[in-house]
Amino acid sequence: MEEGKLSVLIVEDDFELEPLWIEVLSTLDSNVQITWTASVGEAESLIDNSLVSRRPYSVIITDIFVSGSLTGLDLLNRYRSSVSNRILIVSELPQESLKSILEQNYQQSMFSKNHLVKQKEFGRR
Repeated sequence: MEEGKLSVLIVEDDFELEPLWIEVLSTLDSNVQITWTASVGEAESLIDNSLVSRRPYSVIITDIFVSGSLTGLDLLNRYRSSVSNRILIVSELPQESLKSILEQNYQQSMFSKNHLVKQKEFGRR
């Protein structure tokens, strides 16, 4: 990852979303560097390497449910102390289901009311 450049790790197994993420992230930085993986296991390796090289990702975007046995919430749990302020969790789950999962797995104080759930629908092209 080049220093000073927006670097984003996306953990998502729905590859149809890739053009959407490229479009959205490119509006933030036309030179954004995007790394895509479909599993939390591979994401952990990529994050560990970025931390060792002292070039952490600017932001990590992860779906809750991806390929493999680990989830985006497992990723958040593992890196909560080192990069949690840069992890964005996304999901296609209905709002109430997502709230329920988060409330069951995390202390309510971890999420402010404004950050618990933000719902946005994107039309697929």
